[in-house]
Amino acid sequence: MDVLFNGIKPSDIEWALALEEIVFEWVRSNGVPILRGWRTVPRSLTIGRFQCAKGEVDLELARDLGIPVVRRMSGGGAVLNDGDGEFAFSLSAPVDMISGGISGAYRAVLEPIDRSFRELGLDTFIDGTSIFMKSGGKVVGSSMRWTWDTVQVHGTVLHSMDSELMKRLLWGGRFGCVDATPSVRKEVSPISNHVDISLPELAGHVLDSILPDRERMDLEWSEKDLERSRSLVRSKYRDPGWNLRL
Repeated sequence: MDVLFNGIKPSDIEWALALEEIVFEWVRSNGVPILRGWRTVPRSLTIGRFQCAKGEVDLELARDLGIPVVRRMSGGGAVLNDGDGEFAFSLSAPVDMISGGISGAYRAVLEPIDRSFRELGLDTFIDGTSIFMKSGGKVVGSSMRWTWDTVQVHGTVLHSMDSELMKRLLWGGRFGCVDATPSVRKEVSPISNHVDISLPELAGHVLDSILPDRERMDLEWSEKDLERSRSLVRSKYRDPGWNLRL
């Protein structure tokens, strides 16, 4: 089976997440996996679908800095997205293409990425839904959207993040909300601290490691896809009723 491939594209977060929904629906209808990558420009904050925005993010500081806070469809914790210091990826695929259920879907993505880091001389390991340096610090975090027929694993690779700004903005569930999923605070250790590689080089290396044996075809958006994405941006991903609920 071929893989439709989107490469690394610059995108604002609302557009990127709207396209994630379009991809999920397309894979569900067509049964062909899609691998995407993007850099978030400008800087933004994303929270997991089941998180409480006011419990995860210093909303006042984010507003003062002009950083939007946007809720994903996938679960997981809060993330600072900065296209100059990280990139995001997602693999969307039919469930019957992935063995081992939810944990198997995470392994299908994280294990090849971990191997690609070792090729760069990085001493890393997988712990749950993240990849860490053995010397300490997270370099990849991931989350998932799962239905009976389709899975989407979404992740962020830290290249040269502003970790101090991240600490100021993200509270890690310090202020609890009823029925919300708190983030688990972990120290980060951007990859550029450990190896001399540019962000575009790192992104290409990581994406090439995922499903390497499958032929790739360029992903092209139809006008219907683009109009649906524009509608989702307007009605959902720029709507405080979605982003700041809970």
